Amino acid sequence: LSAVVIAVFLLQRQGEAHGARRLPLAMGFLCMGILDTFHAITSPGHGFVLLHNAASLAGGSCVALVWLPDRWIRRHTRYKGWLFCAAAMGAISFGAWTLAARQALPVMMRGDAFTAASVALNVLAGLLFLVAAARLLIDFHRSGTFEAYLLAFIATTFGLAGVLFPSSALWDPTWWLWHLLRVTAYGGALVFAFREYYGTVADLRVLSAEHQAAAAMLRDGEIRYRTIFEQSPDGILLIDPRTMLPVEFNDMACRQLGYRRDEFARLRIPDYEAAETAEETARHVAALMDAGHDSFETRHRTKQGDIKTVLVTVQKIELSGQPVLHCIFRDVTQAHEQAALARIGEMAAVIAHEVKNPLAGVRGAIQVIGRRLSPGRQDAAIIDEIITRIDALDDLMKGLLLFARPPQVRLASLDVVA
Repeated sequence: LSAVVIAVFLLQRQGEAHGARRLPLAMGFLCMGILDTFHAITSPGHGFVLLHNAASLAGGSCVALVWLPDRWIRRHTRYKGWLFCAAAMGAISFGAWTLAARQALPVMMRGDAFTAASVALNVLAGLLFLVAAARLLIDFHRSGTFEAYLLAFIATTFGLAGVLFPSSALWDPTWWLWHLLRVTAYGGALVFAFREYYGTVADLRVLSAEHQAAAAMLRDGEIRYRTIFEQSPDGILLIDPRTMLPVEFNDMACRQLGYRRDEFARLRIPDYEAAETAEETARHVAALMDAGHDSFETRHRTKQGDIKTVLVTVQKIELSGQPVLHCIFRDVTQAHEQAALARIGEMAAVIAHEVKNPLAGVRGAIQVIGRRLSPGRQDAAIIDEIITRIDALDDLMKGLLLFARPPQVRLASLDVVA
């Protein structure tokens, strides 16, 4: 049972240093543990000895595979589940066959002595364990880890038990030396299993702490993201390019177009796009998916029917493995209106300048004509009316110039009473 436990731990923690060699070790201990369990529940006889011999040989054969190159073992590690199950089923099938076919079993002992085949199997198993122990000692020399030393100690003890098997006779005092070596090896296996268990618990604690720290960072990141996302002065949307429906959006995107959230969630891009037809929008989205990003101005229709000029910045990103369009809608309608007003102001300045100078000349000429007229004539009243109209037009030109070029504010002390 301790061999089965150590096999599970060896298989579980393959990703560590020298982890590739843990697969053959795990398979060896698994086969040995299962067959030794059958050996323990079998009454003394040929099957009793055969099961022990098979356990030692299966364990030694698998453990000796640690001499294979790490590259070759890692290449077959992807099949570790199948290999582990195959080894377990093979050991269970052999144990069940041994229990069932008592009359057909090979002869393993005659009287109180073991047969040559029984001795040879144990010696061979012991040699295989010692060969594996040599490799594990090399690993210990390189890594200096206690785990490598413990595995080398276990393999060495099993190897000595197999090599010393010929010197022990059935049920005599030397029989206990052979058992003592095997119990010592299994004791080492239990020590290894406990160390692996505590190592696993420590790893789980570290992982739990890292998970909690990552969860806290994730919560903080979510809060920061939500704050930026929801408080942005621009509309931010994630749009599915296949359906053109929003996957996620902030409140500003709804407010820009005058919709409620539930209404906006059902709107496709062509439902509010005013500068393109649905076919043009589909082609535009396909081009965006190919290019990956773009920035352009377009016009959007609000729920009330107004048209707004919008600067759209698009970036293709992946969300849960699916491509989506990350869009920022910036309402630039007011900026466009201000630019239009600035252009009107420039035009007004030109007009005022071009009209004001001729008006001054006309007014001066009219005044000269008026002074040449004799007092009391009816034409004098007409001249005064013309000058009044010219002055009114001049005031209008001054207003246009003021609109085009607002005066600079000059601060000064002032007598408020006066």
